[in-house]
Amino acid sequence: MSSKTDIWMPLYIGDYLADTARLTTEQHGAYLLLLMDYWRNGKLPDNDQILAQITKLTPDAWSNARAMLSQFFCIENGFWIHHRVEQELKNSIVNKEKKHTKAVNAANARWKKSDYNTSSNATSITTSNAQEMLEKCPSPSPSPSIKKDIYSSNFELFWKAYPLGGRAGKGGAWSSWKKINPDEELVNKILKSIDFYKQSKRVKDGFIKNPQTWLNQRCWEDEDAGFVDKSKYPPEWRVG
Repeated sequence: MSSKTDIWMPLYIGDYLADTARLTTEQHGAYLLLLMDYWRNGKLPDNDQILAQITKLTPDAWSNARAMLSQFFCIENGFWIHHRVEQELKNSIVNKEKKHTKAVNAANARWKKSDYNTSSNATSITTSNAQEMLEKCPSPSPSPSIKKDIYSSNFELFWKAYPLGGRAGKGGAWSSWKKINPDEELVNKILKSIDFYKQSKRVKDGFIKNPQTWLNQRCWEDEDAGFVDKSKYPPEWRVG
């Protein structure tokens, strides 16, 4: 028997009352006790002493009840067999196996999803960390092809010219630089504007803009307004 069959037992009240209409109150109690023992321990032994103990009846009371209660069982090979209980026990095992299989499948699905998310997150984190390391801690002797793909030579000039105390977020600054896409003339103007910027009181006092912010705000126009001829550049680059 399953170790869980003592937790519950199906009892179809309509069927039970239809089959037991002629039982006395005492016989009802005895019959239910027989069914519950059967459900927990299996077939009942054809032994009057044991059956009397199960039903909590005296030997004489059991002797009187036996003839009536035995009608609900088939006595075979020394056991009282109840076919309805046998069928319900089989159904219980089948249902338990189905629930177990369903639970295992659900757990496997969750593990697969968890593994996928963990793998995806790990890949994303690894890629992000690798990019950040390339931006913040470039190799002393990087591969020329890799460096060319990441930063242009003109951007490197800008980055090296920018005030040392403000150099942070190189990747973000590179994104802004690509959007501006300055030609050689504008690159020279930006570099010269940075020279003015480094001499400004703001920088000397330590108030240095983030390089990406400096580019996004087109600060080369602010730092050297007399040097930059705004009419030569698209409207989106002009200030004022």
